[in-house]
Formats: sequence, structure tokens, C-alpha cells
Amino acid sequence: MRSTIAAATILALLFLTTAQADVAPFGVRIGVATLEEVRSVVGSKTRLTDVGINKWSDGPMLRAQGSELGIEGLQRATFIFDPGNKLVGVLLSLPNTRFDSIKSSLQEKYKLVDEKIPFVGNKSARFRDGPVSIEVKAPHLSFDMEVNYIHAELQAKFDQASQAEQAQQKKTQTDSL
Repeated sequence: MRSTIAAATILALLFLTTAQADVAPFGVRIGVATLEEVRSVVGSKTRLTDVGINKWSDGPMLRAQGSELGIEGLQRATFIFDPGNKLVGVLLSLPNTRFDSIKSSLQEKYKLVDEKIPFVGNKSARFRDGPVSIEVKAPHLSFDMEVNYIHAELQAKFDQASQAEQAQQKKTQTDSL
């Protein structure tokens, strides 16, 4: 009996750690969709522009003007891929006034893990679904806000590169003194 329970537990944990999140802005799944799928699905709604290689992922990026993507006020959407052309991030730019409605919509779909909503100041909310983090950031003195869908793979590369950059800056400063 114990071995059956242990086997079931191991299978359940294995399933949970290998399951892909079902985070799919504009119908393209983060961590699953390819460059060609994004070109096909999103490109059927709006024009996509190649904007080069992402500094953190070392993969290509596409950008779309947001007016044709079905989100009120969406100014632009940037799609970030890894070197193997797998979608690892989607960055959205919207008017700051949409914070409450966007947060509410995301809260219906994803688990809220953190929020900071002061009466006056920068507002933010962070959601999670599997390996994907969804962050909403509305700076107080800005007219724009960001909604960023980031796969753990991209976040890890960003964190690693940021730490290396900070270490290099510290070394440069120390060498200068």
C-alpha cells in the first residue's frame, strides 16, 4: 500500500514539474509557441516587425502595434524568443489608467503572489502560473504601465546577466579608486 502511495506521489510530482503553464496571451503559449506560430497567430491580426536580438535571451524579438490585438489601449506588444525560437516573454505597454481592470482580469486567470497598491505611488502586482510570472507595473509618475509575461528561463538569464553587470560595475569602481 505504501509503495503504491509513494509511486503515485512521485508520478504526481513529476507531472507537476514537467507540466507546461497555460499562459497564452493572444493565443500563443509562453514556453511552448515558436517564432513561426507567433508569426502565424499574431501576424494574422496585426503587422509584426523584427526588432533584433534580445539582450537577455539571445533570441529574436518581434513587435506589434497593439491597436489590432483586442486589448483596449494596448500601445505595443513585444514577443521575445530564446535562441531555439521558443517564446519566452511577452511585454505589453498600456495606459497607466488600465491598472485596476488589467489586474482584475489577470486575477481571474492566475494566482496572485504579490501586490503593492499604495494610495499614492508605484503600483504593481505579480501573478504566477507554473514557470511563467506575469507582472503588472504602473509607475506613479508615468502615463504608461507594463504587463510582462516572463518564462522562468528568461528570468534566470536576466538575473544572471544583471548580477554579472553589477559585479563588473563594482570592479570598475573599485579599480578606479
